[in-house]
Amino acid sequence: MAHGLKKADLQTLAQTKVDDALLLFDRGRFSNAYYLGGYAVEFALKACIAARIETDTIPDKKFVTSIFTHDLVTLINVSGLSNELKKQENSDDEFHANWGIVSKWSEQKRYEVSDRSTTHYFLHAIIDQYHGVLPWIKNFW
Repeated sequence: MAHGLKKADLQTLAQTKVDDALLLFDRGRFSNAYYLGGYAVEFALKACIAARIETDTIPDKKFVTSIFTHDLVTLINVSGLSNELKKQENSDDEFHANWGIVSKWSEQKRYEVSDRSTTHYFLHAIIDQYHGVLPWIKNFW
């Protein structure tokens, strides 16, 4: 009996959350759009982590425990993408700025009010086709 989420499930959740965030933004629901946008990035990183887990192997407890966080910087480290992130930031100033915006997200945003402008820049940093965080992560999942 399998437990947990499969990589494909996490990929679907990432896309669904960003799609929902964009719908909410278009309806003027900026705080919820911001909140869900961050979850899209979290699920995308967790899809990268799922790809690292070997079949028929019980992962190290510390590794497993580190997956259960909402901290995007921690998830970058656990996913093994730290060096790739540094390379991308060094070669693409717009991506570097976008990661700077996105990496400040936390699940605590659910308790905050976000305005249109802040949410617009946040979602743009996530989805920008050429310099966005989510398209970059998708290269590794």
